[in-house]
Order: sequence, then C-alpha cells, then structure tokens
Amino acid sequence: MVKFDIDPHRKHALLNGLDEVGLTMRKRDKIDGFEAKAKASRPWV
Repeated sequence: MVKFDIDPHRKHALLNGLDEVGLTMRKRDKIDGFEAKAKASRPWV
C-alpha cells in the first residue's frame, strides 16, 4: 500500500466533488455583495 500526503484543502475538494468553480461558488454571497457595492458606487458602468 502506498501512502502519500495531500493538502487538506485539496482533500476536502476531492471528497466533496468540488472543482475550482464549485469552490468559488461556495462564496457566491460575498461575490454578489461585492458586485452590488461596485455597481452602486459606479452606476454609469
């Protein structure tokens, strides 16, 4: 049996079937808040 260490972050992602997009979407509420604030501060964009 071969044992190897894996980064805890990567292990969590692998065990939960999350890719980079899935990990990013877990922070969707923060992203949406940032986008709303940016839009409010620059309505012409």
